[in-house]
Amino acid sequence: MDLPTEQPVNLLIVGCRGLTASAVAAGIVAMQKCVIPASYGVTSHAAFRARELPGIESIRLGGWDFRNESLHSAVVAHRHLPAAVVDACRDANVPVKPGVVTALDYPPPTTADFVRRPDTLEQGVAWVVEDIKEMAAGVPDARTVVVYLGSPSRRPAEGFDKKALRGSADTFPAAVIYALGAIQSGCDFVDFTPSYALDYPQLRVLASRRGTQLAGRDGSTGQTMIKETVAELMYRRGMRLDSWYSTNLIGNNDGLVLTTP
Repeated sequence: MDLPTEQPVNLLIVGCRGLTASAVAAGIVAMQKCVIPASYGVTSHAAFRARELPGIESIRLGGWDFRNESLHSAVVAHRHLPAAVVDACRDANVPVKPGVVTALDYPPPTTADFVRRPDTLEQGVAWVVEDIKEMAAGVPDARTVVVYLGSPSRRPAEGFDKKALRGSADTFPAAVIYALGAIQSGCDFVDFTPSYALDYPQLRVLASRRGTQLAGRDGSTGQTMIKETVAELMYRRGMRLDSWYSTNLIGNNDGLVLTTP
């Protein structure tokens, strides 16, 4: 996707106060303030030199979470970034909307009061559409991208009709609600987790009609990336792999969430 380098981009992240998303947001803020060099990882690769991608100054941040706190408070609590980057976030204005959750999602802490539980899919989608409208306001020519960085959800019940995007919200994971809200708002949607949001074929149909883009699943930035790298190395050396075992030792809530039946 080529975008004019001067076109503003609204980057709205589901789970924006989590460990991964707060690192992304804090890095963007620190680069915009010239605290750290503007370096973009994958898109800094030579293969992207001919692509017209928006500059760091074009990105506006926002999102959803179960914690109503500032970006600075989140990165201080996570303790995962250098002091200079943390300090750059002290006055950063990154709006956050109450997270949406259904029965298929890992429940937020019982003390969380920044949570919305819709009765129907339509109600949840309407909330997301309104949130996007508010967070994207003021820059009418901006492109908006919604990135899902929430926890993975449970699988829908066996035999559930994935072509029917209507009815009780608790028969859908929240990721579907965010995806559908993004599509209806004319926004692109990226699933950066191993969720089942994009298993619903109707989402792809709707996105095609609206001219929005879908991407996913899973950013594979941790042990999956390492396994893929090692597997390729072994294949190139003609070494046979009989079995594979790994353990999720990263912090945060990922290991806890993935132990849920």
